[in-house]
Amino acid sequence: MAAASESNDEDSVKGVFEQGFLLHCQIENDEAPSNSDAFQEKVSAAVNHFVRATEMVNSLGLFSSNEELSEVPTSELRYFLLPAFLGDLFLRQMAPDRLTVLNIAKVYFVDFLKRCKNYGVTDIDLSRYTENSSSLSDINRSLNQMANSRQEKIARYKEQKEQERKLKELQDILSETTKTIQDEDTQRNYYVLLLKFWVNKIVEHLTSLHSEMEILEHMKTIRKDKEHSQMGDNQPSTKTFKPILITREMTKAKVFGAGYPSVPTMTQEEFLEKEILEGKVVLDFENSQTQDKSHKSDVESDGEDDPAKLKKQRDWDEWKDDHRRGWGNRENMG
Repeated sequence: MAAASESNDEDSVKGVFEQGFLLHCQIENDEAPSNSDAFQEKVSAAVNHFVRATEMVNSLGLFSSNEELSEVPTSELRYFLLPAFLGDLFLRQMAPDRLTVLNIAKVYFVDFLKRCKNYGVTDIDLSRYTENSSSLSDINRSLNQMANSRQEKIARYKEQKEQERKLKELQDILSETTKTIQDEDTQRNYYVLLLKFWVNKIVEHLTSLHSEMEILEHMKTIRKDKEHSQMGDNQPSTKTFKPILITREMTKAKVFGAGYPSVPTMTQEEFLEKEILEGKVVLDFENSQTQDKSHKSDVESDGEDDPAKLKKQRDWDEWKDDHRRGWGNRENMG
């Protein structure tokens, strides 16, 4: 009776896991926006299935820390993927507290890597991911150095592509054959390869995850400093930031140097009338030329008839005849 009950529990775990696995595959191939309600509902449903499967695996005690991968039954290898899938799903969740979500995903990812290393699936160096590292900045620097290593990234990319190709081949074989003891080797190869594929995938996840965590921690520190500063001044900030909508006209205005609003103060008719009154606009060019010539001739004729002006002009001419240019400036010339 006990054996039958245990078998039923294992079948139940398998069913719950496969439901979550199917949802996870749909999520990976879903082209809907990640913040849409339908997408987030799928993510939440998949998380619930995998959390329930994890609780069942723990209660059944399927894994032991002192066993090797070869000792794990093929039907149980899939459950190694539970923390990897949960971490991936948490990264896809849209939650107000992003930092908490990242920390949860990190716990799942590190747990997955530790299990894979303990069972010999990978020989990855876990020191860069564990909490015993000196600081988040040190971890991030180590991750960035690894991510910036061109050769390592190229090798990982090629390895992932080859793993994807082999996984597709194994999936095709498994879908065409009946799942009996004869194809157990194919199933085992498939799940071991899937574990290695997710090791590489989680390394990439952790690289971007730590970078995002460092940015969020920095922003959190800035907010706290700002709040303390405002409390010290006892002057709560009343400044509000309005969203700026950049349009094509705004961009064009800045390109041509008109980066400020130009508000007219008068109509075109008022401006023209003002210019005419100030003499800056000539409406009848020929009449204005005639008037200018007439005015000039009147001035000249007035000058010729004035005896005082004529006497002054003659005196000036006679003085210039008797005093050559430069005679009056003899200072300091010896």
